[in-house]
Amino acid sequence: MKTKYKLACALSCVAATMILTGCSNGKGNNTSYDAPAIIKAKPNAVSLAVVEANSGAPLSGVNLQLIGPATDIEGNSVSTLTSSKTGIAMFYTEEGKTVRILASKQGYVNTGKEVTVAKGVNQIALPMLKFEENASVAGITMKQETVTSTQGTVDKNITVVVKEDKNTTTPLTVITIPKGTVLETEDGKKVTGKVTVEAVHYDDNATQLFPGGLVALAEDVPADANGSGERSTQEVNFISAGFTSIQMKDDSGQSVKHFVDQNITIAMTLPHTTVNPETGKLVKANDKIPIWSYNELTGKWKYEDMGNVVPNPNDNNATWAVIYTASHLSYWNLDWHYGAVCNPGHIEITDQPQGTDVVTSLVINGQGFSKTVFDYNGDGFYDLDNIPKYKSLNFSLMYDGNVVDSKTNVVLGDKSCKLDMKTGNIKPKTPVTVKVVEECRDGSHQRPLPSVPGYVMSGGAWTYINSTNTDGELTLKLDPGAPKGTTIYAYLYTADGRYENSYVYKTIPKDVTEDQTIKFILSKKYDPYCFPVTGAATGAAE
Repeated sequence: MKTKYKLACALSCVAATMILTGCSNGKGNNTSYDAPAIIKAKPNAVSLAVVEANSGAPLSGVNLQLIGPATDIEGNSVSTLTSSKTGIAMFYTEEGKTVRILASKQGYVNTGKEVTVAKGVNQIALPMLKFEENASVAGITMKQETVTSTQGTVDKNITVVVKEDKNTTTPLTVITIPKGTVLETEDGKKVTGKVTVEAVHYDDNATQLFPGGLVALAEDVPADANGSGERSTQEVNFISAGFTSIQMKDDSGQSVKHFVDQNITIAMTLPHTTVNPETGKLVKANDKIPIWSYNELTGKWKYEDMGNVVPNPNDNNATWAVIYTASHLSYWNLDWHYGAVCNPGHIEITDQPQGTDVVTSLVINGQGFSKTVFDYNGDGFYDLDNIPKYKSLNFSLMYDGNVVDSKTNVVLGDKSCKLDMKTGNIKPKTPVTVKVVEECRDGSHQRPLPSVPGYVMSGGAWTYINSTNTDGELTLKLDPGAPKGTTIYAYLYTADGRYENSYVYKTIPKDVTEDQTIKFILSKKYDPYCFPVTGAATGAAE
């Protein structure tokens, strides 16, 4: 019995030693026992809010590819993200760096965005269009057709006509796929069987859906406005005359990207009311408009050719058209990019409240142009580059999801590039300090978390309000008009699964004044750190 007791004791000691040391990393200790690295403040971030363009609702489960120097809050390199339950995704990078975002989700039209990161938190909205033929979305018309492919070859001529409704005779986009066209994927495989064509026409009221943004990096840009001269990759300020997207997929989800032996033909309609921003006059026959295509794999636009404006043969010459051939599928876009611009356009908020941290946003759109910017510093003015001159634009000043001032049909450049706006009577809100911390599941090892973004529901979407400082604190302004209180949503994604959840909700009653705490709980992999083994039980004597 004595021998058995000694053996049991020895085995207990060995087991305790193994529990304490864990699996060796070659240096004699287990790295999972170490405290997780302290989260350091990140000065610049991109807060991406993905929404469904059809309804405006937050869109979860969107696959996001990041091209550029993006990291999570721990500094780990990140190339892919998935939008959260609230449509939020976030990454960090250096000021002045550019990151292209490619977005895809089954049942939606692929899109993208290009972001050049400014100091602070950059709030970016990314609307995605759900393909629904009868959807009511401003500036959007959709059409679906079926193509039959035998061993990768289209067996008859196909014409896809996108019209606003069945009763109108004017087509918006006409796509012709000739018999004998070979359909191939990106890697050259033939697409066979039933193939669905999804075509979407966008007019200049839908520029918020313009992939890559209206100021974006483009390839093969010619040196002059006639399409000639040396070509280069450069940032382009687009002024859109309309664009279309064409997606083709078989039943298995394979996407057609290239056409072989034959090209498809695309005819895009231009109303007679279209203004040429180069001349400031109505478009006429033989005017030139550059044609661009969008590469969904790189997130870049590419100059393709110079389009010629002609009487529209699909509309008995009642409108204008630009007709061109395409050897690959993409967004196809008619865009001027040499128009006169204000540098800067100066918009001043003449009654900006002082010392109240009022963050407004400015939405500008009209005649093929769209831009949304935020005054995060509460300075009361916006200096904006590349705002088109001589175009009728609409300006909406937003606060807390509501329009507080608007100016319509404003033409900058006739007299000046300046515009005054007012906030009006903004209701004061009660400030409350919210502390964001991380801790173990038993509440131990609590530490503050800097650079964590906070969001509140505003105008039907989660809107960024502030990020925590180096002490893990942010100020939340409670809405006195919200009887059920204000719900704050904190989001913190880490590539290595640091926390049990990447988001936390907390509803704060409207009459609260004391500090509030939001907690991110460390995941189970940190149990050896949270609950260290300090010893092992000894065996009982006989």
